[in-house]
Parts: sequence; C-alpha cells; structure tokens
Amino acid sequence: MWYQSVIVTQLIIILAFAAALYALIYLADKRWITFSLLTITLVSLAVSSLFFDTKYRQKIDKFKLIKYEFKEIKDLSDFEADKYAVTVVTEPNLSKAQTKEVIEKATKQVQKERKDARIIWVAVFNNYNANFKKLDDDNPGFVGQSQWKRSGYQGLLPESFISNDNHNEIKIYFSSKDSS
Repeated sequence: MWYQSVIVTQLIIILAFAAALYALIYLADKRWITFSLLTITLVSLAVSSLFFDTKYRQKIDKFKLIKYEFKEIKDLSDFEADKYAVTVVTEPNLSKAQTKEVIEKATKQVQKERKDARIIWVAVFNNYNANFKKLDDDNPGFVGQSQWKRSGYQGLLPESFISNDNHNEIKIYFSSKDSS
C-alpha cells in the first residue's frame, strides 16, 4: 500500500519541515502555533507510516512460500487397493510445522490427481543428493515420511511404518536427527 512505503515516509518528513519553514517565514502572527501543529501532524503521519510498514513486512514474512517438488510417484497398487508412494524434495532446514504442511499439500495433490488412492506414502528429503531409496535416520537428506489412508480402508498396512507424530489424518515419522 502507498502509505506503507519508506519513500512515502521520507516525503512526509520533508513536507513537514517545508511546512514548518513556511509557517515560520510567512505566517508571522500565528507562526509558533502553526509550526507546532504542522510539525506534530506530519511527524505523527511519518511515524504511523513506519509502524504500518513494519507490521506489513512482519505479516508477509509469516506467509513465506515453501518450495517443494515431486521427485517420483510410484504406483504400488495391488488387489486390495490403489496405493501410491511419493518422493518429495523440499528446502533444507524446514521446521516440523513447515514439513507437516509440505506433507499435507503433497498428499492432497496426489489425492486430487489419483482419485482412486486408498493409501499414500510420502517420503520427504531436503536435497537432491540424498539416497532416495534409504528411508532411515542414517540418510543425511531424509527428513521424514508419512502414511495416509482413506477412512474406511480395512486392508493390510506395512507393520514397518512407525509414526512419532501426526497431522490431521496423516501419520508422520520424523527423522530422529531433526530436532526442530
């Protein structure tokens, strides 16, 4: 917005001093009152503009977009159900909350594209040099994995998947090396 710009704030300050100078030179009979009122008004506008600019920037920083992309989507369907395994690569150093968002968005995207999906596994890595076949804590690029199943699914699931967190209907395992 125009009033949240640092340039506008600087222009307001310059106008305040120009108006104050005008009041001192040309309005001699009421110059101190005019000078004081103009200065207070314009300086308060400048301060409020800086305040709104700071709040606006803080709000924008909260909505940082997290980049991720699909490395691979495997169809692991069997006679029981349609199952998909997804490998996702994200930015490094994401918090657990941000990683949960990535997992949820990736799961929803697969659900949208593969409407027949009953089970979706998402493996999350934080760099392209990771060993994508190794889903354990010894892999430095491994962040975590998740398992989503459609409600009402009664089939078998791998007993090897152990979750240590969850998000909505998604069970999540975070790597133990991730402390955030």
